[in-house]
Amino acid sequence: MQPLPIDSYLHEILDAVRGHPIVVVEAPPGSGKTTRVAPSLLEMISQSGTSGRIYLLQPRRLAARSVAERIAQESASTIGERIGYQVRFDHQISRNTQLIVATEGILLRRLQSDPALEDVSIVLLDEFHERSLDADLLLGMLRRVQDTVREDLRIVIMSATLDIDLIRESLGEIPIIRIESRTFPVRNLYKPMNPRDRMVDHLVRVVSDSVQQYEGDILAFLPGAGEIHRAAEELNRTSVARDCDVLPLYGAMTLEEQSRVVQTGPRRKVVLATNIAETSLTIEGVRVVVDSGQARVMRFTPDVGLDRLCLESISQASATQRAGRAGRVAPGTCIRLWSEAADRAKAAHLEPEIRRLDLCSAALQLYAWGEGESEDFPWLEKPREDAWAAAKKLLECLGAISHGKITPIGIQMSQLPIHPRLARMVLDAAERGCLSRSALLAAMLAERDPFDRREQRDRSPSIHTKHTSKWFSDCMERLLILESALHRQPFESPFGELNFSALRTIASAAEQISTQTRSLLERDRAHDCDQNTAPEAILQSLLAGFPDRLARRRQAGKSNGLMVGGKGVSLHPQSGVLEPEFFLCIEMDGGKGSDAIVRQASGVEVDWILDKLVTSEECFFHPSQKQVVARKQTRWLDLVLQETPTAISDNAKAKAILMQGVRQYWDQAYPKDDESLCGFIERVRCLREWMPELELPEIGLPLLEEVAEELCDGRRSLSEIRNAPWLDWLRAKLTPEQLQAIEREAPARIQVPSGSQIKIEYEQGKPPVLAVKIQEVFSWRATPRIARGRVPLLLHLLSPAMRPQQITDDLASFWANGYPEVKKELKRRYPKHSWPDDPANAEPGRK
Repeated sequence: MQPLPIDSYLHEILDAVRGHPIVVVEAPPGSGKTTRVAPSLLEMISQSGTSGRIYLLQPRRLAARSVAERIAQESASTIGERIGYQVRFDHQISRNTQLIVATEGILLRRLQSDPALEDVSIVLLDEFHERSLDADLLLGMLRRVQDTVREDLRIVIMSATLDIDLIRESLGEIPIIRIESRTFPVRNLYKPMNPRDRMVDHLVRVVSDSVQQYEGDILAFLPGAGEIHRAAEELNRTSVARDCDVLPLYGAMTLEEQSRVVQTGPRRKVVLATNIAETSLTIEGVRVVVDSGQARVMRFTPDVGLDRLCLESISQASATQRAGRAGRVAPGTCIRLWSEAADRAKAAHLEPEIRRLDLCSAALQLYAWGEGESEDFPWLEKPREDAWAAAKKLLECLGAISHGKITPIGIQMSQLPIHPRLARMVLDAAERGCLSRSALLAAMLAERDPFDRREQRDRSPSIHTKHTSKWFSDCMERLLILESALHRQPFESPFGELNFSALRTIASAAEQISTQTRSLLERDRAHDCDQNTAPEAILQSLLAGFPDRLARRRQAGKSNGLMVGGKGVSLHPQSGVLEPEFFLCIEMDGGKGSDAIVRQASGVEVDWILDKLVTSEECFFHPSQKQVVARKQTRWLDLVLQETPTAISDNAKAKAILMQGVRQYWDQAYPKDDESLCGFIERVRCLREWMPELELPEIGLPLLEEVAEELCDGRRSLSEIRNAPWLDWLRAKLTPEQLQAIEREAPARIQVPSGSQIKIEYEQGKPPVLAVKIQEVFSWRATPRIARGRVPLLLHLLSPAMRPQQITDDLASFWANGYPEVKKELKRRYPKHSWPDDPANAEPGRK
């Protein structure tokens, strides 16, 4: 075998595995960790005289099969004997297989039926830096197995790069073995594109130039299959195609198609790949990497309720991994289609899948394992609360869990290797006698789209023109085309050219789904009466898998509707579901506007949902009428199908709803112009400050909301609340003694010598103000005081025209010093009024 950097570390790795339950091996791509560590561990087990299989787990199917074939070749054994592989819908293993290279989902499903993994000695999680959701879930489950029933089980985490701080925080002090790998130098060049250029056009120019300037194969990274196909078409029209094979490589291709790209050939290759080629696959002969710097990243969007592919700039870690592909066999060159400044601005790492994907499948696995409600499950990194809540809500909607426990149908769903939606659909279809057709439909929805949308775009440039065909279900039309093609019957496709390679993959997956479902339900083929089953049975099974995707058309003949959850949706122009009032949104994405775009829809007859509709009285706060109203509603989940006005019968519920409206529209509910109320509040606030011994309550928003909530009892609108007796209810919050003290120590009015009752103005934090004409306070010799004499009134002494002439809280001083000057001025202007020389002893008057 060819010497690899990992070889000199194998003894250290074996010793660590013997002595520790979890070991981490950090090694760069090309060091040999994937193909050398597992066989060495297998020899260690054999030499120790113990038995037990080893699982070497890969995040991708092609990688698993390629690794198994490479290990078998280096071990001089036949694939499927001592060394084998197992991936979804494909396997080469036997009773004698001791090393199984598998995808992570394979071992996840085995843990459901064999939680102790009795015949497994070691599990290796390879490419762990990708942090797939299955890998995170699997690591937590394996740690639980170690802690409870299998102390002898060993876990080896292998990765190109690791967040050591996270590993230490979660796993503690475990052996971390770092491999120093000899790599060839890679020169990084930066060729940012002109803002007016398309990324694909710029990449094609750079690749064309690189073919002439550099030796070896070229690996170009693009965001997705659409960009790859456009780049391939343009390159095939240039001289590059004369000297090189232009080969696409992306995840939706079949394993056979991907394998042909990886294999060496007689001609130079230009491989146009997604990030599938970053770490999982080794493409020999690559000397040049052209990196677009972009990738499509799957992210869960709670507003739509599904994962969406988002075009994003790659992280620095991904850029480093991609560049390293050019230095595996010789010095290489990486051409980055961005600037050095943009390079420095990139994020260090991509968020792990557990922080950005739909968690429905993971949640179902944990519920099936008895850990769905566990608060101490040993996650390496906990999932987002909103995404986990959304996953549980969907599982409840599908009937997979109830009251925190998995249901019998949920257990069955967890044993099928498809998304819980599709599993529920298939199980429902089996009850209706249309398992085979439903399995084909499930495979069509789960696997690569068999219809070439690119060809469709080329044939119909005006893609936004409405579809001329009408049918009840996009899904059924597609299914009929697949069935015709499988039976070699003529067909026409309005969805684009049918890809027969993808069709074969779908057919194989459908057979596996059908076989596993029959085995699960213990039914033989005789129970499957697909040929005699009407299409309605399959379409009704779709409703079982997508109950939360039911939408109602807003208006007959229009393409937009309202879906369960209140989400607006709009049918894609290529959909033929133009007439049904109700339809399921089977395939959708976020769209550019407020509505999600439905690419595949399926009509629903009202009769199919009648027995599951719920009719109830619904109270709600009407935002325009500003009042509580009641409607008799007929709903599918929260989608209202029929609504009529009705009387409010639940007073307690109406009270709570009105209070919500009061909080939302407080300015319209609170009588801020009520002088009596506001004056009382200010008096209490001031007296609470002046006389704390009275223990008066703090009148702030909490107490006012408490009063408002009491006022909501028996009332229905904001206007009723605003006109309600707030002051009476607020006074009821005080004791009789407190009320008496308020009237005595902070009176609303005070009688002046003229006999008038003059209002006192109170404002918290300021002295109380008494605005009164000078003539009305003749004979007062001193400033009156309140709050048991602690607080003097601030007198605003007014002229006969009610204009302030003096502000004072020392009336005696004013009479002696200020009054003579004021008298001189005012007597001239108001000669008919009384202006005595000795106001402190004069007769007061109102005029």
